[in-house]
Amino acid sequence: MGVPFEALIPGVIIIALGSVTGAGMSTIRAMQNGGKRGRHSVDQWDRRVTPADEKLAVMERDRRLTGMLRGQTDNPKAPPGFELNNPWKVTRTPPRPLRE
Repeated sequence: MGVPFEALIPGVIIIALGSVTGAGMSTIRAMQNGGKRGRHSVDQWDRRVTPADEKLAVMERDRRLTGMLRGQTDNPKAPPGFELNNPWKVTRTPPRPLRE
């Protein structure tokens, strides 16, 4: 005895809508990442937080260099503004009094 095709229509609709939604979400994420796939398992080096700006240090540097968070460049010369590329801010502390 065969299965009536009317019974399969809801399943086909659910699978089709799930597939369209997944493809759409994947496309949107890739567009947000500059055409690259989403990042998984960001390691400690990329996740390293600096006390100065509380952002992702390496990824923030890439954004400043290329304008995109995931962008990378092969230009050996740094653009203007990278002369002092240290995220740590230097402050002048008052001298300590001498102990006697």
